[in-house]
Amino acid sequence: MRKRNTQNQADAGLQIKIFLLLFGSIMIAIASLFFKNDGLGYKIVFYLIGIASIGLGIFFIVHDIATKKSRINMRITDVDLMSGIEFENFVSKLFRQMGYRTQVTRSSGDQGVDILASKDGILIAIQTKCYSGKVGNHSIMEVVGGMKFYNADKCMVVTNSTFTKSAIELAKANDVDLWDRQDLINKLAGW
Repeated sequence: MRKRNTQNQADAGLQIKIFLLLFGSIMIAIASLFFKNDGLGYKIVFYLIGIASIGLGIFFIVHDIATKKSRINMRITDVDLMSGIEFENFVSKLFRQMGYRTQVTRSSGDQGVDILASKDGILIAIQTKCYSGKVGNHSIMEVVGGMKFYNADKCMVVTNSTFTKSAIELAKANDVDLWDRQDLINKLAGW
């Protein structure tokens, strides 16, 4: 259902852009054909409306092209093939797409935090785990310590896999947000 709504929105957006381009062209044609010598004021108005409409149509088309280039276009199976550093950069980009400012921390001595993400004055310490097995307690303990080290407001662990039952319990007890494989699949579907 969501995919169909997205497609309908894309179709409506394309129709608006085509309308703006055609409307602008028609306005310029009317100004050129019907207002020869008399009605100079009308001629200018029609030209201005036509140029503005064409300009808006071109602006929206260029904006769409730029936005599509920056979107994340991959599947979870692509994520599974990433190295740890590639996964960190992927999660950082994902958060930027959600409106966060992000910083990937240095590889060694990061105190259990791979990414710092901030939005609306809230700083989140994020640990990423690109695993084929389940993520356990150690990741939860590391990110809680890293949150304190970086003076972050919240912390979370993001994985392409799943969490052990014990890790989920420890995360709940320490207010650690967890994103597992299904959460990533949902985020990728939204882009």
